[in-house]
Order: sequence, then structure tokens, then C-alpha cells
Amino acid sequence: MEQKLPRHIAVIPDGNRRWAKHFGLTSFTGHLKGRERFHEISKFAFDLGIPYFTFWAMSEDNLSKRASAEINGLISLMQESLCGPMADDLLKNQIRLRVLGGWKNKSNFDCLAHIIDDLENKTRLFDKHNLTILLGYNGTTELVEAVQKNLYFWFLKLTGEPSQPLDFETIRQAAWTSELPPVDIVIRTGETQENWSHNSSGFMMLHATDSETRYSKTLWPNFSEQEFKKIVEEYGKRERKFGK
Repeated sequence: MEQKLPRHIAVIPDGNRRWAKHFGLTSFTGHLKGRERFHEISKFAFDLGIPYFTFWAMSEDNLSKRASAEINGLISLMQESLCGPMADDLLKNQIRLRVLGGWKNKSNFDCLAHIIDDLENKTRLFDKHNLTILLGYNGTTELVEAVQKNLYFWFLKLTGEPSQPLDFETIRQAAWTSELPPVDIVIRTGETQENWSHNSSGFMMLHATDSETRYSKTLWPNFSEQEFKKIVEEYGKRERKFGK
């Protein structure tokens, strides 16, 4: 029997700084290695036939709690990627790019705004491969903003019934990630005994309500295509009941 493929995989890539510390290297070197792994794993996912790959590049807390030098280093790595071979790869392989989150509200991302907008526009009609980068992302902030958008339109209707109920799907459609399908698998790397199986900031709570979560002890810079493929294959062997 042919194994089913997940439609959407989301990755929480922990471990860049710990990997660098283990080898006596700088955090920037760890992030550089992590970027290399991002390019390899995202390409591998699309080669396997998975149409949606989402990558949490930077959280809202990262932007407010980490040193400015580290944040600027991460921004420079992203700028280098988006202005280099990655841009050509998106167009050549018809990969739609989305960069979602609260990054547009941060002035230090001004240098990326035009680059990202340009690539999003150039790739917006592609639908076979979908690459989403979460930047300045927080799941609870996403939820609050989605609810606020809906409440605003509700309060505008002072008389009569609202045009649609304020249900889960209505809220989800107002989220940053509204265009994405439900997440089938969340992969979190770099898990240790101290933080085993923990969630972060309500990660994609509006899309991961029925997702499977796979926790890996492997630090993100060491996360391999073989481990990724094993997770995908295990998913394909199981029949999910969804409460039936």
C-alpha cells in the first residue's frame, strides 16, 4: 500500500547556539550552519513531494531578548540568502515564498522589507511548493490579533446579526498564517531532558490543533535528511482516526 505524505510540515529549529558552544565557535557560526541546514532540509522536503514547508526562523522573544549584535547577524544572514542563490532557486523551482510574523513592526528589518515584498510578489502565483518563513513570530500574538480583527468588524455592526459567526475558522482566516493548510507534523529539534517536549509561544496553534509532534534530541545544525525522511515515513505508516 502506498504511504501517504504529509501535506504540511513545520519545523522549530532549536540548537544553533548550543552546537556552536560545543565546538568552541561563535553563535553566528552556529546560525550560519543552521541556515545551511535550512536550505538542505527545505529542498529535501519539496523533493519528497511535500507541498508546504514552514520554518520558524526567529521568534518574537528572540527580537526582544537577544543581543542586538546577534539579531543583526541573523538579519544579515537572511539578507544574504534572499539576495543570492535562494532567490534564483525560488523562481527556478517555482516555490512560493511567504514571510509571516511581526517582523514588519521592527525597524531593524527595514533593509529586508523591499527584498521580501519583491520575492513574495514574484512567487505569489506558484502553488506546487510553498515555503513559509516565520519571522518575529509568536502564536499567542497571532491569535490575539486575529480575534481583534474579528471583534472590530463585529462592533461595527451595531444592529442586526453579524454576517458570520465568530467561530474557530473565522478567527483562523484572520491570522497571519491564514493561507496555509493545517500542519500535519511539527518537528522540534534540540530537545533535552531539561526542556523535553515543551511548546513555545503557542506555536501555530490555529493550524496545529490536530498535528503530530516529533521531538528530536538532534541539534538543528546536525539534523539530517535521513532523520527527516524517517519522520515522514513513520507518519505515512499510521492511520489517524481523528476521534472516530
